Amino acid sequence: TGIPNFYGSYSMDFTHPDGRHCTVRLILIELVDGCTMNTLDPKSLSQLVRKAIMEQIITVESRVYEIGVDHFNTYPRNVLIEGLEMGPSRVHIKLVDFGHAKIGRSPHPEQIPESHYLGGTSISPILRWTTDGEREPMDSYDEWVDWDWNEWI
Repeated sequence: TGIPNFYGSYSMDFTHPDGRHCTVRLILIELVDGCTMNTLDPKSLSQLVRKAIMEQIITVESRVYEIGVDHFNTYPRNVLIEGLEMGPSRVHIKLVDFGHAKIGRSPHPEQIPESHYLGGTSISPILRWTTDGEREPMDSYDEWVDWDWNEWI
């Protein structure tokens, strides 16, 4: 799916040996058998594999954006990659860490209280991911991209 599966949230009450009580909140999500993108050496992967990874990042981020969520932290440290040993057609990414996400579209994004929402108009992934060399997060992937990015996108 591009993001880890969510299995539920729970609260558990624990009693310490000294008699104090503590409630612990838990979120149960899918265990992803992979590694974060920032721990990999992109030079060790073929261009075909790197293109497959980048295409999935854009696809997943764009799907999330389409439903009104701006991940706002799409950096290599938040991309889990699994299946690298199986070739480009078997590589899958999972986008994690939605702690900085903006949720929902604002009908009045120009108003200060509304500025924490997404703008009222959805922006094409081509425009959002096209780069001039100074746009984050794309510049975080410079080591991964050795092809004409804007033409490819």
